[in-house]
Amino acid sequence: MKKTLLFMLLPLLCILLQAQETVVIDGVTFSVDRKTLIDYPEDKVDEEYVVPEGTEIIGERAFWYNKYIQVLTLPLSLKEIGDYALAGSGLKTIIWNTYPNVVGIDIWGFRSAGDSILSSFLTTDNSDNCTSIDGVLFSKDKKKLLGFPPAKIGNRLGGKYEIPEGTEIIGKEAFLSADIAVVVLPSTVNRIEKRAFSVSSLVATGSYLKMDALNKVFCKAMTPPEVIWNPFVEPEYIDLYVPEESADTYRNTDYWKRFRTINGTKGDSGIQQMKQSPNLESWIENDILYIECDETMSKITVYDTNGTCFWQGDIHENKWQMTTGEFPKGVLLLEVTTSGGKRTEIKLLN
Repeated sequence: MKKTLLFMLLPLLCILLQAQETVVIDGVTFSVDRKTLIDYPEDKVDEEYVVPEGTEIIGERAFWYNKYIQVLTLPLSLKEIGDYALAGSGLKTIIWNTYPNVVGIDIWGFRSAGDSILSSFLTTDNSDNCTSIDGVLFSKDKKKLLGFPPAKIGNRLGGKYEIPEGTEIIGKEAFLSADIAVVVLPSTVNRIEKRAFSVSSLVATGSYLKMDALNKVFCKAMTPPEVIWNPFVEPEYIDLYVPEESADTYRNTDYWKRFRTINGTKGDSGIQQMKQSPNLESWIENDILYIECDETMSKITVYDTNGTCFWQGDIHENKWQMTTGEFPKGVLLLEVTTSGGKRTEIKLLN
Protein backbone atom coordinates (compact mmCIF):
# COMPACT_ATOMS: atom_id res chain seq x y z
CA MET A 1 0.00 0.00 0.00
CA LYS A 2 2.81 2.40 0.94
CA LYS A 3 4.68 1.59 -2.28
CA THR A 4 1.54 2.23 -4.35
CA LEU A 5 0.94 5.56 -2.63
CA LEU A 6 4.58 6.60 -3.16
CA PHE A 7 4.33 5.68 -6.84
CA MET A 8 1.21 7.83 -7.21
CA LEU A 9 2.78 10.81 -5.44
CA LEU A 10 6.08 10.71 -7.35
CA PRO A 11 4.88 12.72 -10.41
CA LEU A 12 3.43 15.36 -8.09
CA LEU A 13 6.70 15.59 -6.18
CA CYS A 14 8.60 16.07 -9.46
CA ILE A 15 6.26 18.90 -10.45
CA LEU A 16 6.69 20.56 -7.06
CA LEU A 17 10.48 20.29 -7.24
CA GLN A 18 10.50 21.76 -10.73
CA ALA A 19 8.25 24.59 -9.59
CA GLN A 20 10.80 25.45 -6.90
CA GLU A 21 13.51 25.74 -9.59
CA THR A 22 11.54 27.85 -12.08
CA VAL A 23 9.35 30.92 -12.24
CA VAL A 24 6.73 31.85 -14.85
CA ILE A 25 6.60 35.46 -16.03
CA ASP A 26 3.92 36.46 -18.53
CA GLY A 27 3.53 32.80 -19.48
CA VAL A 28 7.27 32.32 -20.11
CA THR A 29 9.30 29.94 -17.93
CA PHE A 30 12.57 31.19 -16.40
CA SER A 31 15.02 29.77 -13.91
CA VAL A 32 14.23 30.84 -10.36
CA ASP A 33 17.01 33.47 -10.48
CA ARG A 34 15.47 34.75 -13.74
CA LYS A 35 18.80 34.53 -15.55
CA THR A 36 17.80 31.74 -17.97
CA LEU A 37 14.81 31.78 -20.29
CA ILE A 38 13.87 28.11 -20.34
CA ASP A 39 10.66 27.87 -22.34
CA TYR A 40 8.57 30.21 -24.46
CA PRO A 41 5.34 28.25 -24.99
CA GLU A 42 4.58 27.01 -28.46
CA ASP A 43 0.99 28.23 -28.13
CA LYS A 44 1.78 31.75 -26.87
CA VAL A 45 0.10 34.01 -29.46
CA ASP A 46 1.98 37.30 -28.96
CA GLU A 47 3.62 38.57 -32.17
CA GLU A 48 6.30 40.53 -30.28
CA TYR A 49 8.29 39.68 -27.17
CA VAL A 50 10.95 41.59 -25.24
CA VAL A 51 13.24 39.35 -23.21
CA PRO A 52 13.57 41.01 -19.77
CA GLU A 53 16.82 42.70 -18.80
CA GLY A 54 18.80 40.50 -16.43
CA THR A 55 18.28 37.44 -18.63
CA GLU A 56 21.71 36.00 -19.44
CA ILE A 57 20.86 32.77 -21.26
CA ILE A 58 18.30 31.81 -23.89
CA GLY A 59 18.03 28.09 -23.27
CA GLU A 60 18.24 25.23 -25.72
CA ARG A 61 15.09 25.05 -27.89
CA ALA A 62 13.55 27.86 -25.82
CA PHE A 63 11.36 29.23 -28.64
CA TRP A 64 10.90 25.82 -30.25
CA TYR A 65 8.30 26.02 -33.03
CA ASN A 66 6.33 29.00 -31.79
CA LYS A 67 4.85 30.18 -35.10
CA TYR A 68 3.15 33.29 -33.70
CA ILE A 69 6.16 35.33 -32.64
CA GLN A 70 7.51 37.67 -35.33
CA VAL A 71 9.69 40.23 -33.51
CA LEU A 72 12.06 39.36 -30.67
CA THR A 73 14.09 41.90 -28.66
CA LEU A 74 17.13 40.52 -26.85
CA PRO A 75 18.50 42.18 -23.67
CA LEU A 76 21.79 43.94 -23.04
CA SER A 77 22.48 41.35 -20.31
CA LEU A 78 22.46 38.40 -22.75
CA LYS A 79 25.57 36.18 -22.61
CA GLU A 80 24.51 32.95 -24.33
CA ILE A 81 22.06 31.56 -26.89
CA GLY A 82 21.62 27.79 -26.62
CA ASP A 83 21.50 25.16 -29.36
CA TYR A 84 18.40 25.38 -31.59
CA ALA A 85 17.08 28.16 -29.33
CA LEU A 86 14.94 29.78 -32.04
CA ALA A 87 14.43 26.70 -34.19
CA GLY A 88 11.23 26.52 -36.19
CA SER A 89 9.86 29.81 -34.89
CA GLY A 90 7.94 32.37 -36.95
CA LEU A 91 10.51 35.11 -36.34
CA LYS A 92 10.94 37.79 -39.00
CA THR A 93 13.01 40.31 -37.04
CA ILE A 94 15.46 40.16 -34.14
CA ILE A 95 16.47 43.34 -32.30
CA TRP A 96 19.89 42.94 -30.70
CA ASN A 97 21.12 45.00 -27.74
CA THR A 98 24.24 42.86 -27.58
CA TYR A 99 25.75 39.92 -29.43
CA PRO A 100 26.48 37.18 -26.87
CA ASN A 101 29.87 35.57 -26.36
CA VAL A 102 28.41 32.06 -26.64
CA VAL A 103 26.19 31.07 -29.55
CA GLY A 104 25.03 27.46 -29.87
CA ILE A 105 24.73 25.31 -32.97
CA ASP A 106 21.96 25.81 -35.53
CA ILE A 107 20.21 28.44 -33.42
CA TRP A 108 17.69 29.07 -36.23
CA GLY A 109 17.14 25.34 -36.67
CA PHE A 110 16.38 25.71 -40.36
CA ARG A 111 18.51 23.68 -42.77
CA SER A 112 16.40 23.39 -45.94
CA ALA A 113 16.11 26.23 -48.45
CA GLY A 114 12.98 28.33 -48.02
CA ASP A 115 12.23 27.23 -44.45
CA SER A 116 13.12 30.46 -42.67
CA ILE A 117 11.31 33.81 -42.82
CA LEU A 118 13.84 35.60 -40.58
CA SER A 119 14.80 38.54 -42.78
CA SER A 120 16.12 41.38 -40.61
CA PHE A 121 18.58 41.99 -37.78
CA LEU A 122 18.20 45.37 -36.08
CA THR A 123 19.97 47.09 -33.18
CA THR A 124 19.11 49.88 -30.75
CA ASP A 125 20.93 53.04 -29.69
CA ASN A 126 21.96 51.14 -26.55
CA SER A 127 23.53 48.19 -28.38
CA ASP A 128 26.98 47.81 -26.86
CA ASN A 129 28.93 45.59 -29.28
CA CYS A 130 26.93 45.32 -32.50
CA THR A 131 25.29 47.42 -35.18
CA SER A 132 22.94 46.78 -38.08
CA ILE A 133 23.87 47.64 -41.67
CA ASP A 134 20.96 47.15 -44.05
CA GLY A 135 19.51 44.45 -41.80
CA VAL A 136 22.79 42.54 -41.39
CA LEU A 137 24.54 42.33 -38.00
CA PHE A 138 28.11 43.61 -37.64
CA SER A 139 30.44 44.34 -34.73
CA LYS A 140 30.27 47.90 -33.42
CA ASP A 141 33.41 48.89 -35.36
CA LYS A 142 31.93 47.29 -38.51
CA LYS A 143 35.00 45.10 -39.00
CA LYS A 144 33.32 41.75 -38.28
CA LEU A 145 30.17 40.36 -39.88
CA LEU A 146 28.34 38.57 -37.06
CA GLY A 147 25.08 37.42 -38.58
CA PHE A 148 23.16 37.38 -41.84
CA PRO A 149 19.37 36.80 -41.63
CA PRO A 150 18.57 33.49 -43.39
CA ALA A 151 15.73 34.93 -45.48
CA LYS A 152 17.15 38.39 -46.20
CA ILE A 153 17.84 37.53 -49.86
CA GLY A 154 15.48 34.55 -50.06
CA ASN A 155 16.85 33.12 -53.29
CA ARG A 156 18.92 29.96 -52.80
CA LEU A 157 19.42 29.47 -56.55
CA GLY A 158 20.60 32.95 -57.52
CA GLY A 159 20.59 35.35 -54.56
CA LYS A 160 23.69 37.53 -54.15
CA TYR A 161 25.12 39.57 -51.27
CA GLU A 162 28.13 41.88 -51.40
CA ILE A 163 29.86 42.29 -48.05
CA PRO A 164 30.82 45.93 -47.43
CA GLU A 165 34.40 47.13 -47.82
CA GLY A 166 36.07 47.53 -44.44
CA THR A 167 34.84 44.16 -43.21
CA GLU A 168 37.86 42.13 -42.07
CA ILE A 169 36.33 39.04 -40.44
CA ILE A 170 33.39 36.80 -41.34
CA GLY A 171 32.25 35.30 -38.05
CA LYS A 172 31.46 31.71 -37.13
CA GLU A 173 28.26 30.50 -38.85
CA ALA A 174 27.53 34.08 -39.92
CA PHE A 175 25.52 32.91 -42.96
CA LEU A 176 23.98 29.92 -41.19
CA SER A 177 21.02 28.53 -43.16
CA ALA A 178 21.01 31.54 -45.49
CA ASP A 179 19.00 31.26 -48.71
CA ILE A 180 21.74 32.67 -50.91
CA ALA A 181 23.88 31.45 -53.82
CA VAL A 182 26.59 34.06 -54.44
CA VAL A 183 28.78 36.10 -52.07
CA VAL A 184 31.21 38.92 -52.84
CA LEU A 185 34.02 39.23 -50.28
CA PRO A 186 35.66 42.67 -49.91
CA SER A 187 39.32 43.43 -50.51
CA THR A 188 39.68 44.02 -46.75
CA VAL A 189 38.69 40.53 -45.60
CA ASN A 190 41.52 38.66 -43.87
CA ARG A 191 39.82 35.90 -41.84
CA ILE A 192 36.82 33.63 -42.37
CA GLU A 193 35.72 31.55 -39.40
CA LYS A 194 34.25 28.07 -38.88
CA ARG A 195 31.24 27.25 -41.07
CA ALA A 196 30.78 30.93 -41.87
CA PHE A 197 29.02 30.05 -45.12
CA SER A 198 27.01 27.04 -43.96
CA VAL A 199 24.08 28.07 -46.13
CA SER A 200 20.73 26.30 -46.39
CA SER A 201 20.51 22.85 -47.95
CA LEU A 202 19.32 22.55 -51.52
CA VAL A 203 18.34 19.33 -53.29
CA ALA A 204 18.55 19.66 -57.05
CA THR A 205 15.49 18.54 -59.01
CA GLY A 206 15.85 14.94 -60.15
CA SER A 207 18.91 14.35 -57.97
CA TYR A 208 19.58 12.70 -54.62
CA LEU A 209 22.52 15.02 -53.96
CA LYS A 210 22.08 17.65 -51.26
CA MET A 211 24.02 20.88 -51.64
CA ASP A 212 25.16 22.83 -48.59
CA ALA A 213 27.45 25.18 -50.49
CA LEU A 214 27.34 28.49 -52.29
CA ASN A 215 27.44 28.46 -56.09
CA LYS A 216 30.02 31.22 -56.54
CA VAL A 217 32.36 33.29 -54.40
CA PHE A 218 33.99 36.50 -55.59
CA CYS A 219 36.93 37.40 -53.35
CA LYS A 220 38.55 40.80 -53.93
CA ALA A 221 41.37 40.20 -51.42
CA MET A 222 44.81 40.09 -53.03
CA THR A 223 46.06 37.72 -50.31
CA PRO A 224 44.05 34.56 -49.53
CA PRO A 225 42.26 35.17 -46.21
CA GLU A 226 43.00 32.98 -43.21
CA VAL A 227 40.42 30.23 -42.85
CA ILE A 228 39.30 28.66 -39.58
CA TRP A 229 38.26 25.02 -39.91
CA ASN A 230 35.99 24.75 -42.99
CA PRO A 231 34.15 28.03 -43.59
CA PHE A 232 32.68 27.16 -47.01
CA VAL A 233 31.61 23.62 -45.96
CA GLU A 234 31.97 22.13 -49.48
CA PRO A 235 34.39 24.30 -51.48
CA GLU A 236 34.68 21.51 -54.06
CA TYR A 237 31.26 22.59 -55.35
CA ILE A 238 32.05 26.32 -55.54
CA ASP A 239 33.47 28.43 -58.38
CA LEU A 240 35.91 31.01 -57.00
CA TYR A 241 36.81 34.31 -58.65
CA VAL A 242 39.79 36.34 -57.40
CA PRO A 243 42.00 39.17 -58.72
CA GLU A 244 43.77 37.72 -61.76
CA GLU A 245 47.21 38.68 -60.46
CA SER A 246 46.51 36.60 -57.32
CA ALA A 247 44.98 33.57 -59.04
CA ASP A 248 48.14 31.44 -58.87
CA THR A 249 48.57 32.28 -55.19
CA TYR A 250 45.06 31.04 -54.46
CA ARG A 251 45.64 27.91 -56.56
CA ASN A 252 48.71 27.08 -54.47
CA THR A 253 47.27 27.91 -51.05
CA ASP A 254 45.90 25.15 -48.83
CA TYR A 255 42.10 25.10 -48.61
CA TRP A 256 41.64 27.72 -51.34
CA LYS A 257 42.99 25.33 -53.94
CA ARG A 258 40.11 22.97 -53.12
CA PHE A 259 37.56 25.15 -54.93
CA ARG A 260 36.01 23.60 -58.03
CA THR A 261 37.43 26.30 -60.30
CA ILE A 262 39.47 29.44 -59.76
CA ASN A 263 38.76 32.16 -62.33
CA GLY A 264 37.09 29.57 -64.52
CA THR A 265 40.05 27.17 -64.56
CA LYS A 266 40.29 23.81 -62.84
CA GLY A 267 43.47 22.64 -61.18
CA ASP A 268 45.83 20.19 -62.82
CA SER A 269 43.10 17.59 -62.51
CA GLY A 270 39.46 17.60 -61.59
CA ILE A 271 40.09 14.79 -59.16
CA GLN A 272 42.79 14.66 -56.53
CA GLN A 273 43.70 11.34 -54.98
CA MET A 274 43.59 11.65 -51.21
CA LYS A 275 44.44 8.08 -50.25
CA GLN A 276 46.96 5.95 -52.15
CA SER A 277 47.02 2.16 -52.14
CA PRO A 278 50.16 -0.01 -52.53
CA ASN A 279 48.61 -2.52 -54.97
CA LEU A 280 46.83 0.07 -57.12
CA GLU A 281 48.09 2.77 -59.43
CA SER A 282 45.79 5.60 -60.47
CA TRP A 283 46.19 8.83 -62.40
CA ILE A 284 44.25 11.51 -64.28
CA GLU A 285 44.77 12.26 -67.95
CA ASN A 286 42.48 14.43 -70.09
CA ASP A 287 39.73 14.28 -67.45
CA ILE A 288 39.80 10.48 -67.39
CA LEU A 289 40.56 8.53 -64.24
CA TYR A 290 42.70 5.43 -64.87
CA ILE A 291 43.17 2.58 -62.39
CA GLU A 292 45.58 -0.34 -62.74
CA CYS A 293 45.78 -3.17 -60.23
CA ASP A 294 48.40 -5.88 -59.77
CA GLU A 295 45.51 -8.37 -59.63
CA THR A 296 42.43 -8.81 -61.79
CA MET A 297 39.67 -6.52 -60.57
CA SER A 298 36.22 -8.11 -60.37
CA LYS A 299 34.14 -5.15 -59.24
CA ILE A 300 34.40 -1.41 -58.63
CA THR A 301 31.87 0.46 -56.48
CA VAL A 302 31.76 4.25 -56.14
CA TYR A 303 30.15 5.98 -53.13
CA ASP A 304 29.36 9.67 -52.59
CA THR A 305 29.81 11.70 -49.40
CA ASN A 306 26.56 10.34 -47.94
CA GLY A 307 27.72 6.75 -48.39
CA THR A 308 25.29 6.22 -51.26
CA CYS A 309 26.42 3.93 -54.07
CA PHE A 310 25.91 5.79 -57.36
CA TRP A 311 27.93 3.51 -59.67
CA GLN A 312 28.93 -0.15 -59.66
CA GLY A 313 30.49 -2.18 -62.40
CA ASP A 314 31.83 -5.68 -63.03
CA ILE A 315 35.37 -5.32 -64.40
CA HIS A 316 37.15 -8.70 -64.75
CA GLU A 317 40.44 -7.10 -65.81
CA ASN A 318 43.32 -5.29 -64.17
CA LYS A 319 42.77 -1.94 -65.90
CA TRP A 320 39.78 0.41 -65.72
CA GLN A 321 38.94 3.95 -66.72
CA MET A 322 36.07 6.41 -66.29
CA THR A 323 35.52 10.04 -67.25
CA THR A 324 35.59 12.30 -64.19
CA GLY A 325 32.60 14.24 -65.46
CA GLU A 326 30.43 11.27 -64.47
CA PHE A 327 31.34 11.72 -60.81
CA PRO A 328 29.41 14.07 -58.47
CA LYS A 329 31.46 16.74 -56.75
CA GLY A 330 32.94 16.22 -53.32
CA VAL A 331 34.76 13.43 -51.51
CA LEU A 332 34.26 10.04 -53.14
CA LEU A 333 35.19 6.52 -52.12
CA LEU A 334 36.09 3.90 -54.72
CA GLU A 335 36.05 0.33 -53.47
CA VAL A 336 37.97 -2.10 -55.66
CA THR A 337 37.35 -5.84 -55.23
CA THR A 338 39.79 -8.26 -56.83
CA SER A 339 38.99 -11.71 -58.19
CA GLY A 340 40.61 -13.13 -55.07
CA GLY A 341 38.15 -11.25 -52.86
CA LYS A 342 40.58 -8.60 -51.64
CA ARG A 343 39.04 -5.16 -51.14
CA THR A 344 40.96 -1.92 -51.49
CA GLU A 345 39.69 1.63 -51.06
CA ILE A 346 40.71 4.75 -52.93
CA LYS A 347 39.55 8.08 -51.54
CA LEU A 348 39.17 10.87 -54.10
CA LEU A 349 38.37 14.57 -53.99
CA ASN A 350 36.46 15.69 -57.06
